[in-house]
Amino acid sequence: MKKRWFALALALILVLSVMPGAASAAEVIDASVPPETYARLSALPIAETYDVSAATRKAVTAAIVAGLQNWKAEIDVSAYGLTKEEGYSLYYEVLDAHYELFYVKQGYGISWSGDVVTTIRPVYDTAFTKSDTAAFNSVSDSIVAGIPKGTDAEKLLYLHDYLITHCDYDQTYSKTSAYNALVEGSAVCEGYAKALKHLCDLSGLTCEYVSSEAIDHAWNMVKLGDMYYYIDCTWDDPLYGSGHMPECNCSHKNFLMSKEACIEAGHVSSDWVNGKGESVYSYATSQKYDAYWWKDLNRPVQWIGDLLCYARSTDLSHVFFRSSGAASETPVELQGGGEVWHVWGSGSYYTDNSGNPLSFTTVAAQGGAFYYSTPTQIWKLTTGGEITLAYTLSSDEQSKGYLCGVQGSEEGLIYYLGQDPYQPSVATGKLDIPGETTAKPVITTQPADQSVAVGQTVTFKVAATGTGITYQWQFST
Repeated sequence: MKKRWFALALALILVLSVMPGAASAAEVIDASVPPETYARLSALPIAETYDVSAATRKAVTAAIVAGLQNWKAEIDVSAYGLTKEEGYSLYYEVLDAHYELFYVKQGYGISWSGDVVTTIRPVYDTAFTKSDTAAFNSVSDSIVAGIPKGTDAEKLLYLHDYLITHCDYDQTYSKTSAYNALVEGSAVCEGYAKALKHLCDLSGLTCEYVSSEAIDHAWNMVKLGDMYYYIDCTWDDPLYGSGHMPECNCSHKNFLMSKEACIEAGHVSSDWVNGKGESVYSYATSQKYDAYWWKDLNRPVQWIGDLLCYARSTDLSHVFFRSSGAASETPVELQGGGEVWHVWGSGSYYTDNSGNPLSFTTVAAQGGAFYYSTPTQIWKLTTGGEITLAYTLSSDEQSKGYLCGVQGSEEGLIYYLGQDPYQPSVATGKLDIPGETTAKPVITTQPADQSVAVGQTVTFKVAATGTGITYQWQFST
């Protein structure tokens, strides 16, 4: 996460005024002023501080979002009677709430007439193009489309596991956006947290970006029912802390934490604020999930319909089925189970602190079935519990390493070889198992932008190809 700095000079920018006798003028807000300062200012309740009505605020926000999404050079806000302070605060409130606008820089320009702002001139990052936004939207939509039908906690579990197994911690400490995390697959904590909030926003889940200057870190807060919980995807990505194989390892110790669990996990500070700069330090009082069934899992949970499947590091001989929302799990005895993972080149094997052998079995969902890995074999597990051998490592592959995990993909079932399950893989392979049983829907005609007066009716149309298509419209302010 970037260090946060605050500039008193910003106050001077805000009080710049038009010279006497001028009917209209323009100014550019310095892009070098730290974005976190803007977030702090935008935390002020607009309706109370600037006396902007809720309806005006909603309309202005919609106009700014639409303008930025369409890469407009100028956004007309003349109809809303905004002062410079109001336009300034609302503009940065939009940027703080919409992480899909990764291509918009913090600096901007405004024009005004008298005391009323007429246009806002955004500054776009020339490193990005509209094709980058299309790629970002495509990846985001694909992830959201894969969310299983389960409880909201299970939906968050899916997004948490997906993000961790598809994004590596950025060792250059320079990638901070949701685009970096979702499209490039590499980001620091800021990117993880922005990506999860963006995916939750698309999914209708309540999520906020949380940060602390004291520990220079960012994570998330979510709301389930009337209760709040913290999620730290970065600290659940084992690559961040210990060099685990990023594709196959996924901790859950920092998933749906209470305040107490969050502090115990290492968030030892009290300056936790959301994107608007509001303190969220004492929000998560519920300990419902602090000792939940997923807390001891170090591999991702997989889904087919409403059936979950996962492995436990403490069990060499089973994987587990669990129906969505169920209180109990069903162990499935493995074919090829019981084989230990040896320390490469020695007769010893990996154990826990009590000397019990550790399992590095990974489960993947692919083509309507689950697949799990033992040290030298991959097995197919149907949702009905039938098990058949899918693949045995060749002698050449076994000379390189053992199976450290499997992962589903559109191209086929990917498997990873390693000589140490706590380090990145040394080789990969692919089994030609289709990732989808039916073709994905493809939108062929997107809705066209339209502008109408408040109170009028507007009609949007969309066309798509595929099988079993249903449509869901989302409204965003």
